[in-house]
Amino acid sequence: MTDMELRAFEAHLDIMVDQIGEESTELIIERPRYAHAVMVLSNGDEPGELLTASRIKVLDPIFIPIETANNGNQVFHQYCPERETAMSSQGGSAQCDDDIERALRKLEQSRNMLDEDEPELTAQSDVGIPIRRL
Repeated sequence: MTDMELRAFEAHLDIMVDQIGEESTELIIERPRYAHAVMVLSNGDEPGELLTASRIKVLDPIFIPIETANNGNQVFHQYCPERETAMSSQGGSAQCDDDIERALRKLEQSRNMLDEDEPELTAQSDVGIPIRRL
């Protein structure tokens, strides 16, 4: 595989991740949102993978509380992933790590739910459509 083909492969994955951000705005209420995309290139005639690429991207800016006033209001600094610099103190990096770990746990739980076996068929409806117990 040439270098140009590799760059095209990765560019296509980046485009897919950007589309996830646009399409999931209304689907995922919790903020910040994270995307973890994996793309695998394989040959149907031969076993194994030819190429695998993955991307993890923060889809929303992360706001980190830096101080709390006496009346309960908080002052926030925004982490800007495009510049890869945080405008907050060292205490904010622990919060970012917690957010990322929480998002990765949710991704793993989602993947585990997809991997679970199909529920057993328990009954038939009047029109002959199988009904599954959830």
